[in-house]
Amino acid sequence: TARSEEVIQEAANLLQQNSHTKLRNGVSGNSSRKLAAKLRISRTSTRRILRRDLGLKPWKKKERQKLTAAQKQKRLERATALRTRFEDGMHRQILFSDEKFFSIEEAFNPQNDRIWSAEQPSEDERAVERQMKPKGVMVWAGFGYDAKAPLIFVESGVKINTDVYRQEILEPVEEWAQDHYGVDEEGYWNEWTFQQDGAPSHTSTNPNPDRFEVPTQTWLNDHFPNFINKNEWPPSSPDLNPLDYSIWSIIESETNAQAHTSVESLRRAIIRVFDNLDQETINRAIDDWPRRLNAVIEAQGGIPASDTKAQQAI
Repeated sequence: TARSEEVIQEAANLLQQNSHTKLRNGVSGNSSRKLAAKLRISRTSTRRILRRDLGLKPWKKKERQKLTAAQKQKRLERATALRTRFEDGMHRQILFSDEKFFSIEEAFNPQNDRIWSAEQPSEDERAVERQMKPKGVMVWAGFGYDAKAPLIFVESGVKINTDVYRQEILEPVEEWAQDHYGVDEEGYWNEWTFQQDGAPSHTSTNPNPDRFEVPTQTWLNDHFPNFINKNEWPPSSPDLNPLDYSIWSIIESETNAQAHTSVESLRRAIIRVFDNLDQETINRAIDDWPRRLNAVIEAQGGIPASDTKAQQAI
């Protein structure tokens, strides 16, 4: 029969040589169609062998960031130091921050953006159109446990250099923080810590004599009670920023559920979704941070395995 012990064993041998559906290390791929041809049986029998006899499931491959050995070492060392520095719930004093470009185009996730239809939808229905250089807006946001800093839009065409970052973002954040976190009777800050990633405008240490810039790291040291400096934040670590691993995607899934006809429409949507984003959702993202630090440490600075099983192919 098609599912004889010999055929099942032959299938297992082929998959041992290459368990991927595409060419790998010079060995042809083993999709159900290709396996069926190799085994000289139907695709239905092949799928039954794969699932029932061999107990296999098709898992989707996932993209992840490539890290060098040096980056992994820094991620390990700095995640370990941050875990010690912010133990016992101290992470709730951090204001995490990030910038993101929002396009007027529809957000698209090929993994789960599907159309239910008895017949194949038209090409127009299935298409998610893309422009070469779509219009959009650059947005800065800062979130902490029980903290949501005001949303800041960077004007179109403005490059975020050291001066712009300080004047348009950090100075308004300082004003907001004085009210939110407060100062004591002697005028000293109550405890909180500012976080940012390693973008050039965030990490400048030497003034530019041609522009008379105040170095960002110097300004932060002079104006904020605590901050995670450029030698303390792990490099290439969006998996450690709550905005990157949670909050931005929540906002974008609503603001860009459909394409916008204008930048102004997009701005209004971002403001609306931002204002409606409940603090409980933010707090959950913030409280996931210590676990993520531990995961990076356990992975020796590499990218940790996903918390949930990879989605199976449909």
